[in-house]
Amino acid sequence: MRVLNQLTSLPGEHGEEANIRLAETIAAAQDAEAVQELIAALPKASAALSSDIIKTLYEIGKRQPALISQYADVFLGLLRAKNNRLVWGGMMALETIADRSADALFGQVKLIEESIQKGSVITRDAGIGALARLAAAKPEYAESIMPYLLEHLRACRPASVAQHAEKTFLCVSPLYAGAFAEVLRERLPDLSEAQAQRVKKLLKKTMKAAK
Repeated sequence: MRVLNQLTSLPGEHGEEANIRLAETIAAAQDAEAVQELIAALPKASAALSSDIIKTLYEIGKRQPALISQYADVFLGLLRAKNNRLVWGGMMALETIADRSADALFGQVKLIEESIQKGSVITRDAGIGALARLAAAKPEYAESIMPYLLEHLRACRPASVAQHAEKTFLCVSPLYAGAFAEVLRERLPDLSEAQAQRVKKLLKKTMKAAK
C-alpha cells in the first residue's frame, strides 16, 4: 500500500490531481517498484481504484514510458475489459509505449484496430496514436499498418480528421507521403475552417518531407 494510499479515491480528494502528482513523483524517481505495485493491484481493484491506477500509469507513461513499457500485455488485456474507463485508459497507456514495445504490440494490431472501431472517442484517438507510433518503429510494420490508417482518415468523422492526421504524420515516410496527402485533400471539403487550416499546415509539412 506504499503507493496505493496516495491515489485520489482513497484520501477522498476530488478530481485526479493526486493521481497526476503521484505519477510525476514516480516518473521523476524512476520508481519501478511503485509501478509494479500499481500493476499488481489492478486486477482486483474496485472500479474507482482501478480508474485511479490506470490514470496514474498512463500519466507515468507520458513522462517516462520506459517505466511502463514492459507491461504492454497488461494494457492490451484492458482493451477487452467491460469497464470502458479501463479500455480507454489501457489504450492511452499503449500509445505512450507503442514505439518502445513495438514487437510486443505488432502481433496484436487486430485487437487494437477492433478496439478503435468499437471504442469511445478517447479510445479511438489514443488507438490511432498507438498504431502510428507502432508503424513508425519499423518499415515492415508501416507496410502493414499504413493502409488501415489511410482508410481510417478517409472515413472518420470530420471532427477527428485533423487530430488523427497529426498523429498519423509521425509514420508518414516519403513512401507514403503521396497517399497521405491525397487523403487529406479529399477530406478538406468536410472540415470547418479551423480544422482545414490544421490539415493544410500538415499538407505543407508532408510535401516538404516527401522531397
